Amino acid sequence: MDEAYRTLLEHLQASRGGEFARLDATRVLIVSGPARREARATIRGFASSATHPFRKPTVRRSGVGIDYEICLRPLFFRHCTAQQRLLILIHELWHAAPAFDGTLNPEHRHDQRSQRDIDRSVRKIAEPWLERDRADELEFLQYEGELRMESWLVRPPSHVPSDNDRERTEYDERLLFSAIIEQRNQRAPA
Repeated sequence: MDEAYRTLLEHLQASRGGEFARLDATRVLIVSGPARREARATIRGFASSATHPFRKPTVRRSGVGIDYEICLRPLFFRHCTAQQRLLILIHELWHAAPAFDGTLNPEHRHDQRSQRDIDRSVRKIAEPWLERDRADELEFLQYEGELRMESWLVRPPSHVPSDNDRERTEYDERLLFSAIIEQRNQRAPA
């Protein structure tokens, strides 16, 4: 499943040069995670700020530094259509800084924009995918059944106090495991 998501990210980078031109699919880790209220997915960056009293953990996969983690949550797998899943993934990437440097865009926070404005921006990015037949590239988003997804055995914290040397600060694929997730497609009402 990891390769399918990575391929989708590569297609997004190639097809939408403006918004995602600097996206590097090898530096985005997609994992399954626990439920969090009504969230279907979340994104977080791993770039530390020199002005912040906390530092971010270092996350690597196969020796490659990870800039972002997209965590797909149960509602993503159980209560969405393939089109909604695509919009959710694009929505999470929309939160990333244009430089895709491990930071989030402060102007793309939910408290800075209306949900209607966010939805409009995300749909504009997704239009080429929604208008053309790209079923072969999105087949994994419409699959029904069991999926094998990576999940954290020990989840990296969002930040570590800079003066704390006892906290783990490095995370890699040894702390990931394969989880079996059931994906269902939401049915349109009759």
